[in-house]
Formats: sequence, structure tokens, C-alpha cells
Amino acid sequence: MGQRGSRCLERPIDDAAAKQAMFERGLQLGLEEKAMQELDEMTTKVARNKDRWLKLPIAAKLKLLVEILEIFRGMDHEAWAKDAITAAGWDPVKPEPLLASEMVMNTRIIGSDLETLVDVLATVRDTGKAPEVPIRKEKDRAIAQVFPRTMPEKFGREKDWKVEVWMTGDKAPQGMAFGSKALSSGKCCLLLGAGNQGLLTICDILY
Repeated sequence: MGQRGSRCLERPIDDAAAKQAMFERGLQLGLEEKAMQELDEMTTKVARNKDRWLKLPIAAKLKLLVEILEIFRGMDHEAWAKDAITAAGWDPVKPEPLLASEMVMNTRIIGSDLETLVDVLATVRDTGKAPEVPIRKEKDRAIAQVFPRTMPEKFGREKDWKVEVWMTGDKAPQGMAFGSKALSSGKCCLLLGAGNQGLLTICDILY
């Protein structure tokens, strides 16, 4: 898996010094000036709507997520896979097994993430609580087994895998429940994605 990271913007996005620093850094990395201007516009728009997003009801977020899933299902996945392996330095015409593998990974992993998120938000909308998962206590930790959980996960290729989330009190961000009053204002982050699979950044954004 590629190295991934995220950096929260502690200063307001309309901070002129912060904008200029980001712009200059982008030019140093070889990004075109137009691309940097588009990035600036997008991050400014996201930052201006962060409080609105925080207050958006779960049902509205779920509706948007379902729309994303439907758009994803209608995409040209072969063209996407060709672009991905071309970016990785491969000839998009010759390695047909590689093309097929890229298509399967993109559709299966991202599709599975979207379906799982839809299931989680639908449960929160209908019950007011996140789906229940087995949790055991070990010393000062609470350990939640979060995979496999759904029927496709329990009977799929990775049915023998186990994924756990280890939490120490309420210090773990995973322990924050949907609808928690802990956040009084929205947060805006930039996700820096890199690695051998383009889908990893998409999965991080969804998370």
C-alpha cells in the first residue's frame, strides 16, 4: 500500500499567507498555474461549507452517498483502468491481464467501501446508532472487530480476514459516534494521496 497522509488546515483557508504558500509549493512540485488556481477554488468552496456539512442530517448525507454509488456503477471502468496503468508507466494496450486486474480492484474495493458506508449510514438513520459489532475489553483498551460484518464480507474472498479497531477511552477518533455533539464547528482537511494504487486515495476520501 502506498504512503498516505492528511493535514488539517489550522488556519482559515482565506488566510492570504497560507494561500500563497500553498500556491508556491504547488509550482515547485511542477503543477501548472491553472491547476493550482482550480485547487485554490475547490478548497475555498469546501472550507466555506464545512459548517453546513457538519449540520447536514444523516438522511441527506446518505442520499448523496447513494448518488455517488449510482454514478460509480455507471462509469467507464475500462477507460479508468487504462488511465491508471498508463499513469503507472505501463502500456495500456499490451498487458490485458493487468488491465483486467485494475478494473476488478477498482470496482470491487471502491464499490465495497461505498456499499458498506451506505449500510452504516442507513442503520444510523433508522436506529439512531451505528451497526453493532463485537467488542472485547483488554486491559485499558476496547477492541472492536469491524470486519467481516456484512453477509458479502462473511462469504466473500476475504471471509477469513479479521480487521479490528483498537480504542483507548475516547482518545481514539474512531470512537466518536455519528451525531456527536463533540464538534461545534466543521473541519477542513487536505488529503495527500500517493502510492501504487490510485483507488487508495479515493477510499481515504470516502472515509
